[in-house]
Amino acid sequence: MRTPFAMSLILSIGIVFQLVWPSLAADGPSAQNWTFAPEIGLEGRASIGNQSAHYTEVECGNGGGPSIAFRSSKESMDVVVGTKKIFPIRLEIDGESFDQKFECHDMCGSFGFPSRALISAMKRGKQLRFYRNSSLLAEFTLKGSNETISRLAGCLGPDSGQPDY
Repeated sequence: MRTPFAMSLILSIGIVFQLVWPSLAADGPSAQNWTFAPEIGLEGRASIGNQSAHYTEVECGNGGGPSIAFRSSKESMDVVVGTKKIFPIRLEIDGESFDQKFECHDMCGSFGFPSRALISAMKRGKQLRFYRNSSLLAEFTLKGSNETISRLAGCLGPDSGQPDY
């Protein structure tokens, strides 16, 4: 049984968590499921999140190859958007880092093709995080991503032994 003090402490920590880490509070890494929309793009779109808030997607159409896009909270996006529009973003999947350039406006889209290694890691990984320098921009679960991202096979090609796109 929780005492009134313990309940108050739990409530306070929850409020602080939402104020200090808004990109993780409402749409944390396990708040949504990966979905596939076959009617979007050349071969469909694999995505997770809410397009108006925290969201990431993989789809075909970046000149015939894959494209990754993401959106985060306004506070997180303020770290990215400024005078420059193309930024190096670090994607971390289960502790493995991948550098990718993104063009950012209200949403960030990969600038150039993501590597096969990055796409493969997104399919087999457990957790995806986007960083700009040391600032965490967004975080998503990868549970269920293999099934949805694999449906984009036409632009992804085989995972092993192939050069990048």
